[in-house]
Amino acid sequence: DDDGDDGAEGGGPPDFGSLAVRTLCEHPSNYILTVKRNAFDFSTLQRDQWTNIFQGGSAITTKSGLTKTVAEAVWSSSVDPDTFYPRCYFLSLDDDRTEFVRHYRRTAAVSILDNCQAWDAPGPVLALAIKAGKALLCERNAEDVDMDGFADDGMLGLSDIEWELLLLYCYQQNGALDLEYSETASTLLRPSLATPRGQTPSQPTDSMASNARSALRMLQTCASTTAPSEAKLAAQAIAKELTAVDPQWFNYGHRNLWVVKPAAKSRGRGIFCENRLDYILTATADQSLGKWVAQKYLERPLLVHNTKFDIRHWFLVTALNPLTLWSYKDAYVRFSSQAFSLDDIRSEESKFVHLCNNAIQAERNENHFADGFMWPASRLAQWLEENGHGDAWDTKIYPKMKDIIVTTMEAAQSKMEHRKHSFEWFGADFIVDEQLNPWLIEVNSRPSLDHSTAVTAELVPKFCEDVVRVVVDRRKSKSADIGRFELVVKKATAKASMTAVTRELFVSGKQIRKKHKVKVPGVALRGQRKQRGQREQQQQQQQ
Repeated sequence: DDDGDDGAEGGGPPDFGSLAVRTLCEHPSNYILTVKRNAFDFSTLQRDQWTNIFQGGSAITTKSGLTKTVAEAVWSSSVDPDTFYPRCYFLSLDDDRTEFVRHYRRTAAVSILDNCQAWDAPGPVLALAIKAGKALLCERNAEDVDMDGFADDGMLGLSDIEWELLLLYCYQQNGALDLEYSETASTLLRPSLATPRGQTPSQPTDSMASNARSALRMLQTCASTTAPSEAKLAAQAIAKELTAVDPQWFNYGHRNLWVVKPAAKSRGRGIFCENRLDYILTATADQSLGKWVAQKYLERPLLVHNTKFDIRHWFLVTALNPLTLWSYKDAYVRFSSQAFSLDDIRSEESKFVHLCNNAIQAERNENHFADGFMWPASRLAQWLEENGHGDAWDTKIYPKMKDIIVTTMEAAQSKMEHRKHSFEWFGADFIVDEQLNPWLIEVNSRPSLDHSTAVTAELVPKFCEDVVRVVVDRRKSKSADIGRFELVVKKATAKASMTAVTRELFVSGKQIRKKHKVKVPGVALRGQRKQRGQREQQQQQQQ
């Protein structure tokens, strides 16, 4: 009460709040639930205390951690990560930053091959793209390539200036060449591409900074040169072959667009889209401002009413050894508030086109076909059926989403610390492409359970209740009702991942040469002595 009396002496009612606090202090709780991973010291937990956190969860819940973990799926599950996770690079690591530059360049070259007819690519530009495409195809097929410098630095036989020419041409075709061109930024990471392994890249030199000027003059000179029809046919054939060996090429489009994200932030903070290499390298160069990842943007997403969307899918892990994973059947769909377009990616309004985070779209207050910019997954399933996709949700999208989270957790299993009385729920975000394939974008730890819209206000209470059913009730009875959860996997720890393996594998050694017999002066071999004795005997007989 207001004057501080506890009610005991004055005859008032007892303070049950104080009694509860004393009880909790004197008797350790059975369940400790928190929204912060570092809220307590795991070493202080008693063996029978439950908590909603696994140590090491950052292996999947940070963008950099997920990128590293997914790359090892090929070892833990024999699944190619390129089939479910858009290529992603941790730009704060020199190796990844270099690989990102190489990948960006190669994507530009194949874009020219694929669009040579529509763009009417100049002869010299198309010839360089064909040269790069042939080398890349040989590399994909593990064939030998007879090109100077190819095996050492992944340049596919092209010089820095030639690569710059291809990039400038792509910028021109995508309407980005009229922007201010930063020569220093465009060559910011160029030295590392030719730096021997294990050595620190040097600073850009004046000759490297002049590559942009030289390439721009070359582009202006060859602009009116028409490529022969035979070259265009050859280019399209190479592009078709590359598409067949790259499971992600369908979604690449031709703009070379990337999503650049802070490595350890959530709710869409700090994310931007960019399709110029020099701008990306400049924006992420100062590591003191934070660490970044760059993930390939899916340029051909499935659209609902010409609007981009993603899917938030909840799953629950109740053990790591054996891995016990539960999938929640009731996902929900998050829409952007603006019609989809790739034309203007740098405007302030572009985030309302490309980012579906509720925290961002909530800033908009306008009429939309989806109340609160959300749908339950059942409404998406209905829309798919109404638009000629049949039961794609039940037969393709949702089953593949389950497979992806199983593959991801199997790769992360050895990175997270198993504890018998720990559990954790996660929120996985997926984007569906035009071919109805779901792609994992990120995994969120203890995702938001706000009742921010009518959809979440209905789903969240049911989800929380079903979590208790699985964690508490089913522990006591295997026949307990588990609500909308379904057990999707229960298996022992996966085989150890080859964490030492990097993106690029190479063999180092010396050529084995055929050994030649060495004649030593003054030393006669036994066979030679025998032959000499036979010749001397013949000479004596003749005499």
